[in-house]
Amino acid sequence: MIKRLRNMIFILFQIRDQRTLYYRVATVNGEQGCVQGILREKMANRFSAKRGSCSQIGCVTYKGTARIPFCCEVEGYSCSQYI
Repeated sequence: MIKRLRNMIFILFQIRDQRTLYYRVATVNGEQGCVQGILREKMANRFSAKRGSCSQIGCVTYKGTARIPFCCEVEGYSCSQYI
């Protein structure tokens, strides 16, 4: 019962927070790229992500989607260079 109540409170606090599109430059298998997702500001700070999208830095080749447990879903893009 306590576990259910704790989970419900956690979900309610998650819903109330504003979420915005954030991105982070990353290198995967030696290829330069970018990941973006809709995050809360607190979570974005944990990942050192910047507000905006991958297209702002020239990463437009879509590579796929991944799910980060207890966080969000992110999309990956390939870049020709870092900016």
